[in-house]
Amino acid sequence: IINGNLTINSLRDKVFVCIFKPIVIYSFILYENIYSAEQFRQYGGQMSYTLEKLEKSQVKFQFDVDSTTFADAIKEAYQKTKHKFQIQGFRRGHVPMKVIEGIYGKEVFYEDAMDIVIPKAYGEALAAENLDVVAQPELTAFDFKEDGGATFTLVVTVKPEVTLGQYKGLEIAKKVDKVTAKQVDEVVEQNRQKQ
Repeated sequence: IINGNLTINSLRDKVFVCIFKPIVIYSFILYENIYSAEQFRQYGGQMSYTLEKLEKSQVKFQFDVDSTTFADAIKEAYQKTKHKFQIQGFRRGHVPMKVIEGIYGKEVFYEDAMDIVIPKAYGEALAAENLDVVAQPELTAFDFKEDGGATFTLVVTVKPEVTLGQYKGLEIAKKVDKVTAKQVDEVVEQNRQKQ
């Protein structure tokens, strides 16, 4: 982004913007943009996911978002970013979505669409699984499907599961030292001499 305008000069730049940059930054921004399950349903989200427990108290979510949901996210991304595009013959903020995609490629809105879809899908999954998350999730993979949908993987750290052993009914033996008459006499004599 240069002076507030989105500039993409090559297919390589598009791939970097749409794929690699989000993987680096999502671990920092995703946690602050989690949506509730109700918000996701209001958005019209259709997605499925699988949950796998990993070592070191981590879990892995693998999400599958349908094409309609991702297309809606692209439209929302266009509405949020259209003011950044300045193309001859159009007023700023009034360039049609198809014109922008024709010039920069259909991938131009993918990064912002990911910013919309991923937190909403993650929020839905957290609500369903009732997990106690202790760290920000990390985006480890994101792929676009041929049908226009998307798949992505998140790894997140949760509170470890602690299994308590048997602790009820345990008996503790009290140790009582026996005091002899000689020890009593010695203490009495010491106190008498101090007076």
